[in-house]
Amino acid sequence: MKNLVHLENVKKMYCVNGVETPALVDVNIIISSGDFCAIAGPSGSGKTTLLNIIGCLDRPTSGSVSLMGSSVKNLSDGRLSRLRAEKLGFVFQFFNLIQSLSVIENVEYPLLINKIPRKEARNLAMLSLEDVGLFSFAKYRPNQLSGGQQQRVAIARALVKQPLIVLADEPTGNLDSWNSGAVMDLMFEMAERNRNSFIISTHDVDLFEKCPKRIRIIDGRVVHAN
Repeated sequence: MKNLVHLENVKKMYCVNGVETPALVDVNIIISSGDFCAIAGPSGSGKTTLLNIIGCLDRPTSGSVSLMGSSVKNLSDGRLSRLRAEKLGFVFQFFNLIQSLSVIENVEYPLLINKIPRKEARNLAMLSLEDVGLFSFAKYRPNQLSGGQQQRVAIARALVKQPLIVLADEPTGNLDSWNSGAVMDLMFEMAERNRNSFIISTHDVDLFEKCPKRIRIIDGRVVHAN
């Protein structure tokens, strides 16, 4: 399978009040096309930092990051932004939906940013909502939906542009156990159907164990990877 993500000896340091603190230390990871990968670890272990670096939201202090076979080290901020817009999808713990927009407007928004014609964007967004079982909620506002439904909208928004990689930071962290299971089942289904690679961070042990590829991180170091 094609390697979509390749991190070699990645280190990330933060400087707070003149004191350097390591967030990631010598991280080596390979994630291939079609992988469903969970990253687990205690709070402050570096999970979100790792996702941010894979998602080109942050740059490592040292080491190399390659996506889709190409190094991102020398890409300008503009080209990184374009890479995120075209190839990566994001799902967040707190949904990050735009409350002033309807459900369908939230889902089509990434397509409009990518200059997809409005009619085509609307059609693709409706198909994406149908995939997550929310076709009939297109005209609702996010605050009219349950937490589980809002996360489904967020997944539809992430998948509407058919990204190669979907990054999800604690996607079930703000949901009850029933909705957590439903959202995870949906992501597994979408990954199998569309052959996206999913990379999620989680505190949920049961969820972690269900994922085919697992990475455990403690104090910024990968202590287990399969």
